Amino acid sequence: MSASPPSAELSARARGGMVGLAVCDALGTSVEFCARGSFPPVTDLRGGGPFDLLPGQYTDDTAMALASAFVLLDSGWRSDPHHAAALLDAYAEWWRSGHWSPNARCFDIGRTVSAALRVYAGHADDLSSRDAWLARAMAGDADDDRRSGNGSLMKVLPHLLASAAAVATAPDPATAATRVIAAAVDASRLTHPSAIASDCISIYGMMVFGALLGYETDAAALMPDADGTPYTLPGLDPSKVWASLCEPVRSMLATRAYATAMPDESGDPGEAITASGYVLKSLEAAMWALNHANGSFERGATLAVNLGDDADTVGAIYGALAGTLFGEAAIPESWRSELAHAALLAAVGEWLVAMPSLDADVGALTSENAGATAADALLRVVESGYHAIYNKFSPGPGPPCVWPGGYPSTDAMQTDVDAKLTAAFAAAADAEPGYDSGVHDCILATFSKQAAADKAILERALRARPARTSLLGAIKLAKSS
Repeated sequence: MSASPPSAELSARARGGMVGLAVCDALGTSVEFCARGSFPPVTDLRGGGPFDLLPGQYTDDTAMALASAFVLLDSGWRSDPHHAAALLDAYAEWWRSGHWSPNARCFDIGRTVSAALRVYAGHADDLSSRDAWLARAMAGDADDDRRSGNGSLMKVLPHLLASAAAVATAPDPATAATRVIAAAVDASRLTHPSAIASDCISIYGMMVFGALLGYETDAAALMPDADGTPYTLPGLDPSKVWASLCEPVRSMLATRAYATAMPDESGDPGEAITASGYVLKSLEAAMWALNHANGSFERGATLAVNLGDDADTVGAIYGALAGTLFGEAAIPESWRSELAHAALLAAVGEWLVAMPSLDADVGALTSENAGATAADALLRVVESGYHAIYNKFSPGPGPPCVWPGGYPSTDAMQTDVDAKLTAAFAAAADAEPGYDSGVHDCILATFSKQAAADKAILERALRARPARTSLLGAIKLAKSS
């Protein structure tokens, strides 16, 4: 497939998908793991939550989506061991170093993802064994419905966006879209080899393409028929789509709780809708939020995240779909301005849809690849500088807490951080092609906020440090105060 440049509408929907995913992830993390009704309703980005994040910071849902996106932009995708290994290498890099996270730390990784990465790491010394394992996973030979977590669905959007402009201009867009969806399923099986998860991605992928390609402009049109038959792209046979689904997925669709569970005045749909980590329930909850959004991205987002429990992931699944349906401009500007890496996320959406073909050779990628390469290079420089200073004392994964080497004061340390950020910016500005000042400004702003917050915590810890209390202990006290 080849393509003309994406239309303004397609670009706006792609940008909306990536920004929507991240902003609803960031909304939901404030009440992640909280029982529904046990917290004041979320109406804005407020941070906090189990990982003590700053307002606008996102979790693993968005970090893994970004990891997927950068692999696609670097090398395209074919369902073969070479491309599968590149994808898992990117996930492993995030796992080890926090690359693509808004605070350069890996947190909130799911059990199924971490288990898959451990298995993958176990094949590191035997490439033939590794490739055989990867091929079996993508073929569905290792399917296990116990691995039906929502981590399969939360990170799939970049695979659906990739080469969407080429899909839109193909002689048969619906058939072209089904090939992209099938490739997304193959990629998902690397971490979540489950027939249920695969079918959820197939349903979700159809809905995303229905919105992305402009076939549908309202949520009701994307919902299943009265008998539960899922949305099907024009030109495809709905009966064949239904016949291909496994029984648990058919049952969820036929029950139609996403349509019949009406939110009360507080937005509570009752027991019919839950925000668990089970991919089928997460998809159902996201569909429910979209179906009752009344055409408002904001209303649907708050419905989704105020379900509590796995609020960030249900939010991300809703946000990615609603963002492609309503477009970037429908997301509240106050949310977009507070979102970590907002300009980067929007640009990634635009770069992905402009890819000439999902299976293009690396050399065939041009401006979108250059932009992603420049942005990734800056991310690595800034993350490295951040790690070198702040991860020496910040609680969380990593070495024991020690005083950052040789600094006479927190101000001196902050001066060093600022110098590193300035140097990274200058280096990026000199790196052509692909330099985008808006994207790079947002990267620096994200880490500047995190550095300032860490500095404030350290200062509080030093002032209030009890006798015979380690600095790590004092920092933990300062973070909880």
